[in-house]
Amino acid sequence: MPGQKKLIVGNGVLRGFLHSRATAGELGVHATGNCRAGSYADFPIVRMSNTYFAKGETSHEDIFDIRSGIYLKGMNGGSVEPLGGTFVFTAEEGYVIENGELGSPLRDAMVSGHILEALHRIEAVGKDFEDSPGFCGKMGQSVPVSDGGPHLRINGMLIG
Repeated sequence: MPGQKKLIVGNGVLRGFLHSRATAGELGVHATGNCRAGSYADFPIVRMSNTYFAKGETSHEDIFDIRSGIYLKGMNGGSVEPLGGTFVFTAEEGYVIENGELGSPLRDAMVSGHILEALHRIEAVGKDFEDSPGFCGKMGQSVPVSDGGPHLRINGMLIG
C-alpha cells in the first residue's frame, strides 16, 4: 500500500478507522495500509503508524491560562484497549500548575481514560508542534512509529 494521510478525527468528528486489506474488505471500506508486522516471522496486525494532532489557534500563554491543573509532557509508554477505547499513558515529565505557572514536579505521572471522552474534553489546541519517534508494541511485536502535535488543554482527565 502506498503511504497516505489518514484522518481519524476531524473537527471533533470521528472520520475513519485504521484498516488492513482484510478488515477493509469485511467492512466494505478502503484499506488504509495499517497492517504491519515486527519482522518477516511475525503475523501482520492492524496498528498505528504515525499519529499526530494538527495545530490549533491557541497561544502557549493561553493554553496555560488556568488557576490550577497538571501539565504532562512527553510519553514514556502506554497502552490502548482497541475495542473499548480505554487508554493509559505514562508521561516523561509532570508538573503541578499553580496560577498559570509550572510548580512542583510530579514523579511517575500517568493519565488514563476513554479515547472519545478525552477528545470531547479538549478545551484548547496550541499553535506549536513537536514530534518524537517511538514504537508501537502490540501482541509481542514492536514496530517504529512517531507521534506528535501541539500542546492540548484537556479538562477532567484522570491523573495518577
